[in-house]
Amino acid sequence: NLIDEGYDLGVRIGVAPDSTLVRTRLAPNRRVVVASPDFVEKHGKPTRPEDCARVDAAYQPALRNWHFSRGEESASVRVSGPIRSNDGGVVHTAALNGLGIALKSIWDVGADLKSGRLVRLLEDWSFDSDGEIYAVRPPGSYTPPKTRAFIDLLKAKFGPTPYWEV
Repeated sequence: NLIDEGYDLGVRIGVAPDSTLVRTRLAPNRRVVVASPDFVEKHGKPTRPEDCARVDAAYQPALRNWHFSRGEESASVRVSGPIRSNDGGVVHTAALNGLGIALKSIWDVGADLKSGRLVRLLEDWSFDSDGEIYAVRPPGSYTPPKTRAFIDLLKAKFGPTPYWEV
């Protein structure tokens, strides 16, 4: 809790609409479905969102229902599998180890996609609630110079197209 604990700034993916925190958009949080090459070799490559419900998934309980869109089409699936964790790192590691498909933020798995440790699935589908990455600070019109400088640094680092999207 930024206010109760006296923090100047936090970085959050998404912010509750009723939050009193002042937010500054830093970057998109695009999500993609990934799996290890070994998993794809064993179980095949899903070609439609519905296929995700038929294979094991590693997932976070809050992200168990996956909602996709492609043009005018939309699809929703409820995934299941042996790995369920509130820790995104556990889900990431499970995908790397071939334990299931996973829905991950591109910033989290970009290096693994580039190296071939993970492959992207359903490339022509988008995940409907990607969200945004924000710098958030306590309410008020005054922003301390050190906080403003750090927000500006983050915005410059991520740029109009964040490095993980290149």
